[in-house]
Amino acid sequence: MRVVKDPTAIPTLTLVQGERELVGSLSHLAGEDFAEAVDLLHDGVIQVETIISGRYPLACAPAVFERLSQGTLDDAVKVLLQPSSGTGSTAC
Repeated sequence: MRVVKDPTAIPTLTLVQGERELVGSLSHLAGEDFAEAVDLLHDGVIQVETIISGRYPLACAPAVFERLSQGTLDDAVKVLLQPSSGTGSTAC
């Protein structure tokens, strides 16, 4: 869910009938967290390759998102969608 300036319709019937829960969160504080994360990456504190669970061609995005939503993409931490097939890409 993203933050938008204008009011947004929420399908409450779907939430209630599906016994779903809607939770909001703030992923970062503008400027502060992002700058710190970039510094950690730059300084080598965070090894990016260790958190990338899979690489897929961008064309596979719908299939990858479906697998993520169903929980069938085992142990996914971060999934990288690449504009071209790229080196090391996994088939959809």
